[in-house]
Amino acid sequence: MSPPSRTTRWNSAWGGLCAAVLGLAGFTVSAQQNINAGGVDHTQDFNTLTNGGWSDGATLTGWYARTTATASITADGSNTGSTTTAGLYAFGVAGTNPLSDRALGFATSNTFTGTAGTGKGYLGWRLKNNTGTTITSLTVTWTGEQWRKDNASTHSLLLFYQQGTTVTDLVAGSWTDASSTFASPNPGTGGVLDGNATGNRTVGISVNIVVSIPNGEEIMLRWEDLNDSGSDHMLTIDDVTVNATVMSSCGITLGTITTTCNANTPGVDTYDLAIPYTGLDAGTTVVNNSGSGTIGGSDPASVSNGTIVISGITEGTNYDVTFTSPCDNLTVSGTSPSCVPACGITLGTITATCNTITAGPGDTYDLSIAYSGSQAGVVVS
Repeated sequence: MSPPSRTTRWNSAWGGLCAAVLGLAGFTVSAQQNINAGGVDHTQDFNTLTNGGWSDGATLTGWYARTTATASITADGSNTGSTTTAGLYAFGVAGTNPLSDRALGFATSNTFTGTAGTGKGYLGWRLKNNTGTTITSLTVTWTGEQWRKDNASTHSLLLFYQQGTTVTDLVAGSWTDASSTFASPNPGTGGVLDGNATGNRTVGISVNIVVSIPNGEEIMLRWEDLNDSGSDHMLTIDDVTVNATVMSSCGITLGTITTTCNANTPGVDTYDLAIPYTGLDAGTTVVNNSGSGTIGGSDPASVSNGTIVISGITEGTNYDVTFTSPCDNLTVSGTSPSCVPACGITLGTITATCNTITAGPGDTYDLSIAYSGSQAGVVVS
């Protein structure tokens, strides 16, 4: 056999290179939808979906899909409600709305979805807190649509969520019910429905989810569709909107604190705590946890740049002051000052004078301590 020509060798090399490039082009990294600020709507209407490949986190930023039985879904198709072959579909029809108006959902089967009564299809939106502060709640608004009726029973889509450092698995871990449901409006048989028609959809399903998501952590919203016994209705989600509420940043900055004794006696006295600050925050309240003392001075909720004074704290009691949200990261704590009187006497020359001088050990002597000044209450011992 003759060796391959130079042209053949070059064609083979270019073919391998092209295959490698195409392979890289098809490689995607799962990603999340970043929430960069509170009070901003993040929306998904699924209108860019048609027949094509599906890649978790990449086809639609942050969106994931799987079923109990099928962990990896690689394609999504177009469906008007007439295609019953199991799979992930973008539903739409040229009817009430244009064909380009799409919604996302499944056609189910025992093989694709999992055993009837237990198998489920899952759609998830992975969201990351990138606001720089804590997210305290999420308002999730969505539309449920029915594209086919094939059962006398009512079927439902349910919303759950899971929070964590990274959440990419729609099955693993612990999920919380968000109490947000779409129930199929048209039980019965009869086949295809226009999911965009008023009687086949529920618009504006909304729930406020109270959370505490630190900056950098994630939450996965998960819609689940049970593979019900018998034939399934085809249910989809559409027009999903998420709006985050974030913890407000504190508007005040604390300065150097000081303590001042109100009296200096041998007994138990009281002292005042002074907390200087700059700025203003109308939402915060000063809380004295010291066990004694009264809050006074400037109020940082109404006075810009001032000094908070906690007066009359019992000597020997440590001070502990906190602030309510949004300044609950600020704390002031420390030990009590010692409110003892200053000594009013000064010692002078000390002399010792023997009273007797003998060879034995029984002699005595006098000790003289010269001093100046006076101090009431002093006892010499």
